[in-house]
Amino acid sequence: MNKKVLGTIAFCLVLVSIYLVGSVTRTISDSQDNKETLIRNSNGKYWEPTGENIQAAIDDLENGGTVWVGSDVTLSQAIVPKSDVRIDFQNHKISFSEDVSFLNMIGDGTAGLRRSVIENAYVDPYPGTSKGMILVYIPDKPANENHRWTIRHNTVRNIKIIGGSSDKNFIGIHLKIDGDSSILDNRFEDIFTDWGGTGIKLECNDAGWGNGNIFDNIYINYYKTFIDFEMNVPHASGNGFNYNTFHDCRCQTVSSDSHSYWSEYGVKEISGYGNSFNDCLIWDWYMVDDTHSNHGVHEWWLGSKAYDTKIGVMSFREDYYLDEGHRTVVNKQGVAYPNVYHQSSEPTIPKGSVGYWVDSDDDTYYQILNHDGIQKKMEFS
Repeated sequence: MNKKVLGTIAFCLVLVSIYLVGSVTRTISDSQDNKETLIRNSNGKYWEPTGENIQAAIDDLENGGTVWVGSDVTLSQAIVPKSDVRIDFQNHKISFSEDVSFLNMIGDGTAGLRRSVIENAYVDPYPGTSKGMILVYIPDKPANENHRWTIRHNTVRNIKIIGGSSDKNFIGIHLKIDGDSSILDNRFEDIFTDWGGTGIKLECNDAGWGNGNIFDNIYINYYKTFIDFEMNVPHASGNGFNYNTFHDCRCQTVSSDSHSYWSEYGVKEISGYGNSFNDCLIWDWYMVDDTHSNHGVHEWWLGSKAYDTKIGVMSFREDYYLDEGHRTVVNKQGVAYPNVYHQSSEPTIPKGSVGYWVDSDDDTYYQILNHDGIQKKMEFS
């Protein structure tokens, strides 16, 4: 083999060892660069660590996969997740050069958004922002679109949003439905969000559904409103947000007589069927040792469109509780236990629930199970 052929082979081997990087491309080599600081995806491609290139790495995955962000980055536009794609920020800091959201989880089109995972980010919002940081949004469908758009089975976890905004429009987690579509069975867990208008907002502006979503270990700090149900359509056929679970969700409020920026609501105008709040706590920031302090926050407000709500709280104050709803169950030990009915006729309880009935005619005790609308009871001896 002559020297010319050997030289050609060597040159080809060098090309194989070179990685193509960035939407503005350049080359790097193993010996000169630390690939772990770059943005990479499970297609084996690498990009420079910029906000725009996170989206490039996501969009490059046509059949699902993972994107790893290896450095702190600055965003000029919100990140738009993709079905079956996991985005791991590896606990790096996300800053902003423009007033935009952190995530726009958009469910438009027949495919919608399904099974994405977004995790491990330290988010530093744009100063004075009026945007929601985690936006889960289904826009109104075109008139010729018959298929229901869906955002389903997605997970957002281990996100810290530090240094928010006193703007009342700043929202930590915002689920919004504008069309006849669905936000179903998503998980939001291990999220801290600091200083803003509304911690969690559930908004329905059309005949859509936001059901079965789980909020677990959410800490809301210094917000005007802890959780806000905004239902702007008649409550018919189960539209709106139903059977969502809030577990270990906490809100530290700001007292009106101790700070110029104060909280107004805990959980505001709960609406829908069967929403459950377990081990939830609302307390005032400057009276941590006195969770029964008088701080003027309306902690629990159940609107007239609330049915079969279950509330389990570790600290419950009657003076800050307004129930305009129907068949509410409150347990003051932290867990929303089944309701106990004292009446002469057998009660009809919510689907998928268990209840207890004490027959007031003869003091007989029963346990009742309603499975998919079929109700059975068992007598206690």
